[in-house]
Amino acid sequence: MLVSHLALLGYANLEKAERIMGPAWSLDIELQFYLIAPMLIWIVARGGVYWKVALYGVAGLGLIDYLATHGAAADSGALPLYLLFFVLGMEAAARKSPPGNRGAVWASAFAVGAFLITLMLPMSRSLILEGSFSTSLCDYNVCANVTLALGLCPYALTAARKRAANPRFDRDPGNVTYVVYLMHMSFVALIAHFEGNWSRYQQLPTIVACWTAVLPAAWVAYKLFDQPIDRLRQAYVRSRRIGRTEKVAHGWQSLAAPVGALPSVD
Repeated sequence: MLVSHLALLGYANLEKAERIMGPAWSLDIELQFYLIAPMLIWIVARGGVYWKVALYGVAGLGLIDYLATHGAAADSGALPLYLLFFVLGMEAAARKSPPGNRGAVWASAFAVGAFLITLMLPMSRSLILEGSFSTSLCDYNVCANVTLALGLCPYALTAARKRAANPRFDRDPGNVTYVVYLMHMSFVALIAHFEGNWSRYQQLPTIVACWTAVLPAAWVAYKLFDQPIDRLRQAYVRSRRIGRTEKVAHGWQSLAAPVGALPSVD
């Protein structure tokens, strides 16, 4: 358990009561992906048909297992359950041909429309919301969320391939959403501690207060912790690229020097 908390690997397999920060389980999934990313990149970029069929077979079966168990399989913390989303992004990057704007708009309209309709109808609201809205439909919460995620994939893939008009403004709010995701459960626990037997409407002021607190707290954590670490990562990657480029250039110069020194033949 100590190793999982320090290195994250295996964190998703811990019991929920053992996790200091519950949402950090997803970092374990990402780490598993990074460990095998070189092999996956080779399969997507250069692998033959059989390799790709095997990869998509594993990803598809993992997603089916995840949906069939209504998300209970996620307690195993296995990458194949989420592999399809990683592979879709890798395919888009390798092909450099994301879905067109029209397809992205229609898919996004479907996802957003389905979300709003589900949220507005009292009989279907618990597909999205839990807690005081919980009904038997909460068992299908995972299926509903995966459907929405797949519907938003074309937009995400298209947006990732385009340069934003204001890259910094586009990047920072996107990055800070993950910090909000990691931190929000602490505030949810605070609500659960103080709400008692309040009705869903009596909880609203507490919920608003918690969201008012979590957003600036996440922004501060992003600016003071995430961004400095990311600058170090970018500097390291740039230094590796520069060093590799200089070695290649020096190699070509070494090969070219003897040729230039050859005596001319008249």
